[in-house]
Parts: sequence; C-alpha cells; structure tokens
Amino acid sequence: MKISTIGRYATCALICLAEQYGKGPVSLKTIATDQSISLKYLENIMRILIAPGIVTSTRGKSGGFMLKREPKKIFMDEVICSAEGIVMPIHCMENSDLCPRRDTCPAKYMWNDLKESLMKSLHSVSLYDLASHKKKLAGVKVTKRKKKK
Repeated sequence: MKISTIGRYATCALICLAEQYGKGPVSLKTIATDQSISLKYLENIMRILIAPGIVTSTRGKSGGFMLKREPKKIFMDEVICSAEGIVMPIHCMENSDLCPRRDTCPAKYMWNDLKESLMKSLHSVSLYDLASHKKKLAGVKVTKRKKKK
C-alpha cells in the first residue's frame, strides 16, 4: 500500500498548522510556501480536511486555516483515512463480498492483520508528536564530512 500525495501533503499541511496552533488562522499561501505544495492542490486537500472536523477555515483578509482540535487530539489514522478514504493493504479487502475467494482465501487473515497493525501504528502518532519531532530535527546541527584526499 502506498500513501498518495494527498495523504502526504495533508500530513505536511497539518504539521504546519500544528506548529501554529493557538496563534490564529494560517493562510493557504503560507502553508503552500512553507510546505512546497501547489496552492490549487492544497486548496482541494484542505477542503477534504474540513468535513471530518480536522480543520476549520475563516474567510477575509486575516483568514486562513486552523486545527479544529488540539494537535495532541488529532491522530494520523484519522488524517490518512480522511485524505485517502478507506485504507486497505490490497483492493479485494475493500469489499470482500465482491471477492470470489472470500471464504477460501488463506491470506485474508494476514492482510487483515497488516491493516490492523497499520491503523494501530497511525493511531499511536498525533500531530503534536510530528510537530515536536520537526522542531527536534530543526535543532540538530548538521556537520559536513570532510572529503578524504
């Protein structure tokens, strides 16, 4: 299973909002510039994140987007499912009634376990965790290696 650019960019945009949480709305242009995402594409992604109550938007000169809840209360399983739709490791699990082998497939338990592990892992990470990790990474001093002669 691959997370699409929608899921990846939604994550990046929400990390940006988590970093600005409590400081008021963040403009779409600011998020797009900060995260190197096309403004038009980001607009569509943010619209997707309004419906499940992850973000809210305000119009006007000082408008923009804000997280609807604290970053500690928004987990990545919700973000990825909102952006990607149903998260399944293989397509036949999306609607097992359509699979002619649903009753005899020995691998379906493995695929189900994989899905459950993925969702559990995503639920263990909040936007707060990701924003905190970004701050730690920004504070790390990178030194260049000296070239050997």
